[in-house]
Amino acid sequence: MSHANPVSDDLLWLLTRKQNAYIHKRRGAGRVFSVERGNLKSPKFSGLANRATLDISSHPSGRGFTIAYREPKTSPYAVKSGIETKELKGGKKEAKKEIVKLLDSLGRPELYQTALARIDAISASQNTNRKPQRVRAARPVYTETD
Repeated sequence: MSHANPVSDDLLWLLTRKQNAYIHKRRGAGRVFSVERGNLKSPKFSGLANRATLDISSHPSGRGFTIAYREPKTSPYAVKSGIETKELKGGKKEAKKEIVKLLDSLGRPELYQTALARIDAISASQNTNRKPQRVRAARPVYTETD
């Protein structure tokens, strides 16, 4: 069996971009949302259409990150999905270094900025030491008295 996909990534994206199980169309929002695993952005980041994908999510414990990736050499005919998972318990800097090394090995340098932005967003959501939001005092209401 061949280790290459039977169709190109671009053709696969054209076939699946509007009709797949991960699309969520919301009424009133002019956009279509996708919840597929490995989709940092669409279309060139699609987890369905690309051979080498990367998914960054929060660790189930609430601290750290979980990185799931698929090697580009994985056969599409394999019984196992070929998805590897790493758990990073360190901080944001260690996670960013690991992501950069992983993207270099996968050959997907175009994902750097998006993946690092995802790490920042997850890290911000895990931060429990946030300042409370400042509550502004209500402005006084002046009435005319004659």
